[in-house]
Amino acid sequence: MCKDRQQVGELKELINICKEYATAMRLELARKESTDPKRSIELAAYFTHCNLQPAHIMLSLKSAMGVAFKLKLLTSAGAFARRLLELNPRPEFSTQARKVIQLAEQTPGDAFTFDYDERNPFVLCNAELVPIYRGSPFVRSTLSKATYKEKYKGQTCRTDRVGEIGGDAAGLDETAVLSRGNFD
Repeated sequence: MCKDRQQVGELKELINICKEYATAMRLELARKESTDPKRSIELAAYFTHCNLQPAHIMLSLKSAMGVAFKLKLLTSAGAFARRLLELNPRPEFSTQARKVIQLAEQTPGDAFTFDYDERNPFVLCNAELVPIYRGSPFVRSTLSKATYKEKYKGQTCRTDRVGEIGGDAAGLDETAVLSRGNFD
């Protein structure tokens, strides 16, 4: 039941949190199912950009660092390790991250290139699980506001499975919710 604007705001925040975690889990499941090393590291890297609780971001960075290291992507592994250290992780994580950074500095380079640029801001296309870099057009789901490439307009959102991608609906419109009153 939403009685005032504050509750509507809290509901919107919860929907956003759910969207971020649903996206993160979709990325991780896709990574575990992938047999392509290039795609695996891409998915692991994108996962590190989901807006999660700090403890979960640390786990995503530790995972991406490990995947990159195993694939001999030492420069990338070092970058994930540095981001991990910025979050002040528990001692065993920081020890491992420092070792990875040291190895990355001794033997810099990546064994292959992959589609990820940590310095170029992006949103994720929730259909293809690929980045949509700043300046590129995109559309959103009417409910969760999950982002998609324009070609997915009119389809059902893969994240919330309810909203229309690029639809005209206002989604969770504050004035409409408040004017309806109680939802008991």
